[in-house]
Amino acid sequence: MSEGDDYGIEPFPARSDPNRRPGQGRVLDHDEWATRRPRRRLPLPPPPPVDREDDDEEEEDDEEEPDQHSVYIGSFISTACWYLIPFAAYTAWSLTLPDDPRPGCTNAFGLPCPSQHDEALANIGRLVPQLAVSLAISIVVAMFLGKVTTGWRPFAIGFASAVLGAGVATVGFAVLATQHFSF
Repeated sequence: MSEGDDYGIEPFPARSDPNRRPGQGRVLDHDEWATRRPRRRLPLPPPPPVDREDDDEEEEDDEEEPDQHSVYIGSFISTACWYLIPFAAYTAWSLTLPDDPRPGCTNAFGLPCPSQHDEALANIGRLVPQLAVSLAISIVVAMFLGKVTTGWRPFAIGFASAVLGAGVATVGFAVLATQHFSF
């Protein structure tokens, strides 16, 4: 190959210059770099404090218990809120309905129909036991979800348990209604 050919290997100028100073303009090998570089020692980190094992275990138990209890309590409150807030809104709305029966409305016996207000309050009275059973099922589901899930916040556990508990209660009430009223 000829000198100056683009594909050829030419000598590195720093190596071919006899007047160069050591280390100037050249790449050092690892061994050369390690021998020329002064070694600095880094300070060692301080050792961890030594505690008695009993104190350490008690501290861990104390730290875990309030966190787990707060998840349970928060999920119970969240579950209850998913039931009680809509129930309170429906009750407040029913109180705003008119207390007079609808004009011209009569039942099968010719008696005037109950007012919208009375119908809504009667519905509330019939739904309270179902609401209580559904809420109890949802709280049991919240206890289970709080135990088996990690990283879920109480709001998410409350929502999931309210949905699952309401679904189970709806299926249960539907099965009981068909068994009870079938002749």
